[in-house]
Amino acid sequence: MKQGLLIGIIFIILILFWIGWGVYSSSTAQKTPYSLLKILDNSVEIRQYEEQTVITTYAADDSKAFSPLGNYIFGGNEENKQISMTAPVVTTDSGGRIEMSFILPKEYTTDNAPKAQSDKVKISSVSGRKIATIRFSGFTTIEKVKKKEQELLQILKENSIEIQGSPMLFRYNDPYTPPFMRRNEIGIEVKWI
Repeated sequence: MKQGLLIGIIFIILILFWIGWGVYSSSTAQKTPYSLLKILDNSVEIRQYEEQTVITTYAADDSKAFSPLGNYIFGGNEENKQISMTAPVVTTDSGGRIEMSFILPKEYTTDNAPKAQSDKVKISSVSGRKIATIRFSGFTTIEKVKKKEQELLQILKENSIEIQGSPMLFRYNDPYTPPFMRRNEIGIEVKWI
């Protein structure tokens, strides 16, 4: 009986540490700023993002895409400079390949960002744009992402909002954050006056 109680207490402590990590990592990650323009049905937000400097790579899957980008910000660049991780990580499906981008902190531009050591990492600027988003939590399974994409596109259609480009997946948390605490979004560029 005592051994079962001890195992239960240890389990609860581990769960509390895991939740604590989720709170800590969610609150300390530098998030990309935006202005909220409007809220539609089902909490769909229309946002204005300013110009951003991004590093981008293409790969067969998320882990292969994350590695060169992570290497770049952890010092694998020509200046051996560590760069703060920002949220969200932006992923799109580019014809069967994953396109993944990290948004660099605001102080970096294409002119002053350290050059990448890997030819897999491209540094570019993304013009200011309006993006419609819908939020969800949990794991980003293919099924859940597709469902949320369709939900977002339907709400935009019902509100006569014209889209531009393809849907993007925004992930705000590290993989160690408890699934119920994860912030994920589907976003798509829109024409909005």
